[in-house]
Amino acid sequence: MKEEHLTYNEQNWWSRNWTFILFIVILIFAIFSIFWVGYVYVKNARLTLPDELADLALLGDYVGGILGSILSFFSLILLLVTIIIQSQELKNSTYELKNVSNALQRQNFEGTFFQLLNLHHSLVNGLTIESGTKLIKGRSCFIHFFHALKYAYDEEIKKIEQTIAIRKSNNLSYADLSSILNNSQEIIRKTYKRFYVRGNQEKLEHYFRNLYQMILFVESHKIYISTQAKEDYLNIIRAQLSGFELVLIFYNGLYLVYERGEKEFYQAMEAYPLLKSLPKEYLLPNNNQKKKEHYELYPKNAINEPWNR
Repeated sequence: MKEEHLTYNEQNWWSRNWTFILFIVILIFAIFSIFWVGYVYVKNARLTLPDELADLALLGDYVGGILGSILSFFSLILLLVTIIIQSQELKNSTYELKNVSNALQRQNFEGTFFQLLNLHHSLVNGLTIESGTKLIKGRSCFIHFFHALKYAYDEEIKKIEQTIAIRKSNNLSYADLSSILNNSQEIIRKTYKRFYVRGNQEKLEHYFRNLYQMILFVESHKIYISTQAKEDYLNIIRAQLSGFELVLIFYNGLYLVYERGEKEFYQAMEAYPLLKSLPKEYLLPNNNQKKKEHYELYPKNAINEPWNR
C-alpha cells in the first residue's frame, strides 16, 4: 500500500508543483528581459555624456510598459493553470475517495458473504433426523431426504398406476389419470408436496431460503466486484453443495413454480447455473426418457450441459 502511494506521489509531482515552477520561470524571464533590453539599448545608443543618461528614464518607462504587459499576461496564464491544476486535484481526490469507498464496500460484502456461508454450514450441520433407532446428522441428512423424495415419487407413480388398473378392470374411464401420469410437471408437484408435508418442510425451508439469499446478495453487490469475482463467489457457493443437495434444489425450484407460482428461486437457478454439476443419475424417474423430461424442465443455461445420456 505504501509503495502504491509513493508511486502516485511521484506521478503527480509535476502537477502539484507546476504553479511554483511557472512562477520561477516567469521571474527569471522578467529579470533576463530587463537586463537584456537595457544592455541592447545602452550598446546601440553608445551613451557617453551624463546628459544622455537621462534617456535611461525613457528606457525605464519603455521597459516597464512592455514587461508590465508581459507579466500581466503570464499572471493570467498562471491563474488559469492554477485553476486547471486545482480542478484536476479535486478530480483525483474524488477518484481516490471513490476507490476507498469501493474498497470498504468490498470488505463489507466479503464479511457478510462469509457470514451467510457460515450460516449455511450451521444449517447443514444442525440438521438431525431420527430414522428408527438411528440419529442422522449434518450433511448425511440430504441422503435421507433424497431417498424420501425418491420414495414419494415412486409412491405417487404407483398410486396412479394402481388406480388406472382398477378403473380398467371396471371398464371405467382413466384418461385423466393417464394424462397426469404423462405430465412430468404435475407428478413433480404432487411428489414434492407429499415429501414436504411429511415433516421435511420445516427442516429444509430455512436452508433453501438462506441459499437463495446468498445468491441474491452476490448479485446485488455486482457493482463493487468484477464479473470474474462474482463468478468466483458463485463457485464458492456451488462448491458447498453435494449431489444430493443439488437434486433437492432442482426439484424445490420446480415445486415452487408449479405449486405456488413462485419463480424467484427457479429464475435464480437459471441466471446463475448453480445446477451445472447436477448428477443426472439422481433424478427421480427410473428410465432415461423420463429423466430427460425432468432435466429439460430447466433452461439449458441453468444446468449448463445438454442431456446426452
